[in-house]
Amino acid sequence: MKNMRYSKKAYFITHGSVLALLLAIVIVANIMMTTYDSALTDFFGTVGGTQTEAQEGDYVSSFSSEEELYQKQLAFTRQVVGEGTVLLKNANQALPLATGSKISVFGLASASGSEGGSGSGDIQIDSASFAGAMEQGGFTVNPVLSAFTASSTHKHGDGAGPGGGDARGDWLIDEIPFAEYTDEVRASFADYGDAAIVVFTRQDGEGSDLPREMGRFGNSTERHYL
Repeated sequence: MKNMRYSKKAYFITHGSVLALLLAIVIVANIMMTTYDSALTDFFGTVGGTQTEAQEGDYVSSFSSEEELYQKQLAFTRQVVGEGTVLLKNANQALPLATGSKISVFGLASASGSEGGSGSGDIQIDSASFAGAMEQGGFTVNPVLSAFTASSTHKHGDGAGPGGGDARGDWLIDEIPFAEYTDEVRASFADYGDAAIVVFTRQDGEGSDLPREMGRFGNSTERHYL
């Protein structure tokens, strides 16, 4: 009986080792197939096919082409921006600016703004900078100041949360100090002085919630990212 028990134990150990080995092979094979998916697809081809004809119950787009869909999405985006923009104060009636006004646009976000949030709210879109959009709108923007801002090594505040709703990240608020403005840039204000527009950006979203205090990010606990 003692020998039989040892034999059974040895059998179970061997059986378990085989299962562990098979599991390891499956995991490694899965990683390899994921890594070399394109090469394997080229060699072995694909399984199944692409459905090209509409079936009963399928959703059928009302747009005749991708370009038509894109233009409709673009128009809708402009509508959302127009309806979602809020003017908080215009007490001195500075707005609206006359078309053709010569203006100076300040702030890092005027050159590198943010079209959306993070996570699922992140979007990729071909768009002009704020200063570029003002040019498109018929205003004459200070080119010396815009070039200076665009070439700056400073970065506007942009949370870099690692996911999971954690508020870690750099959350850097690093606008260009006025002391760094060159004499050439300062002299250009006189020629583009119909209005000065300052642009700020604060970005948050999925995985990068805004911190309530900045103590963990090298600043005072009295300061707020907003």
